[in-house]
Formats: sequence, structure tokens, C-alpha cells
Amino acid sequence: MIDRIKLLARMRVRGRPAAVGAAFLALFALSLALFLVSPAARVRRVLFFPSTATRNAAGKAARLVAEERFLPRHRDADRDARELVEAALLGSARHGTARLFPPTATIRTLMVRRGVLYVDLSAQAAIPDLLAPLPLGEAAAALGRAIRFNFRWIREIVFSVDGQTPRVLEEGKKR
Repeated sequence: MIDRIKLLARMRVRGRPAAVGAAFLALFALSLALFLVSPAARVRRVLFFPSTATRNAAGKAARLVAEERFLPRHRDADRDARELVEAALLGSARHGTARLFPPTATIRTLMVRRGVLYVDLSAQAAIPDLLAPLPLGEAAAALGRAIRFNFRWIREIVFSVDGQTPRVLEEGKKR
């Protein structure tokens, strides 16, 4: 091994000492080690969207289809949960699935406190839309399923629309 190092020290690469090549090699090895040791910049998340292929008697989507996404990882629970909800609001990338909420729906507020996730969506989330076939209660349940699947430590999810809890969401909690 030592004789190979001495050989590299004596070699010249295109008129320059091999030390320059060795420095580049060392820099590459260092960057590879840092890449392998550092935490992943993206994390695998699973979202659920209604299928447009399977419909029930009322013509609504009957089952949810899982879709895998790789989202940025943050060291903050609020930011991680926000990434997931924003991805769900963007809709599915898969053909044969529909959106959970209308395209104009946005997050007004989102925060995690003591294992409880508070999500306040804009009023547009409650307005029926052809692109989002699920009623508000079912769409919120599908979003809740994705949140619980990805963040098992969340004990409770509190949904609101424009600062108020819609009646359909209150009835779902009583069941």
C-alpha cells in the first residue's frame, strides 16, 4: 500500500504532480462520506386520493388510491406537516385519480401543538367542485388518513374552514 502511495507521489498527470490528482480524489472521498452520513433531504410520504375509475351508486369516487411522493424533510413538525398538506392540496400526479379539494383551496393556518395538528383551510375548500368529487367531510377524512399514516405520533387532527368547524366535520367526530 505504501509503495503505491509513493508511486502516486512520483507520477505526473499531464505535467502536474500527482498530488493535485490525489487532492481531487480526497475531496471526492470527503464529499461522498458527507453525502452518506448526512440525513436525507427528502422523505417518502404517502397521500390518498379518490379514484375516478371506481364509483359508487351516487356517482362519487368510492375508494382511495395511495400515491407515494418524496417531499422535503424539515427538522420542524409544523413545516413537515405543511409540506404534506400542501402536496395533498396540489392533487394527484397519477392518472385516474381526482383531487381532494378544489384547486383554489389553500392553507390558512397549520400548526402542531402537543400531538394535535390544527389545519385551517380557506373557504374555497368547502365549495363543491367538479375536479374534487368528494364532499368536504370525506375529503377531510382522506387528508386525515394521509396525515395519520405519515405522522403516527399525531394524536388528533382539528380541521377548520375559514376559522370555523363545518357541521359535517363535527358530525364525523361524534360517530
